[in-house]
Amino acid sequence: MIIIAAEDTDIIEIQSPRYGLFIFKVISKWCKQKCLFLVYGLMIVMKPFVLGFYGESDTGKTTLIVDIISRLTKEGYKVSSVKISNKKISIDSKGKDTWKHTSAGSNLVVFSTDIETDFILNQKMDSIEIVDGINHFGRYDVILIEGANDESIPKIRIGKIKERKNTFLNYDGDFEKLIEYIKKEISRRY
Repeated sequence: MIIIAAEDTDIIEIQSPRYGLFIFKVISKWCKQKCLFLVYGLMIVMKPFVLGFYGESDTGKTTLIVDIISRLTKEGYKVSSVKISNKKISIDSKGKDTWKHTSAGSNLVVFSTDIETDFILNQKMDSIEIVDGINHFGRYDVILIEGANDESIPKIRIGKIKERKNTFLNYDGDFEKLIEYIKKEISRRY
């Protein structure tokens, strides 16, 4: 992050490689000092804790993630989740209108109803690209990734599957310990 705040100006520019350019007009020297602190803190808050989970089929990954989502949202946290599969499948259905849009060549199809909006981006994305995309939709405290394989994402292994890089925990069934760890990591971002 690059912060430009010259003494003789009332403009602060903050350039973040992740979030772009922010320009602020300040009204006093005192405000300039406080704004820099507040804006710097805001930039940190905007980065969610990303945590991956992996394991063989039927080891309880989805159940564990659903339980974590339920618990954290009840406590007021904003949670985003991702499901990554190594199977060549789509949530779109052959013959449906969205499928017809894709078949005609649309790179991005959006399906919106009174209860949800679905974005179908017809390209493979890695975990980092997915997380960056999620950050454009809003501010989340945590992003949980089921099926995480990206080396840069900290991961929890469930079951006896071969350990992946950046695995820091083998889940032993202690749900409360896991929740406390996640909440601690979220609080470190504030």
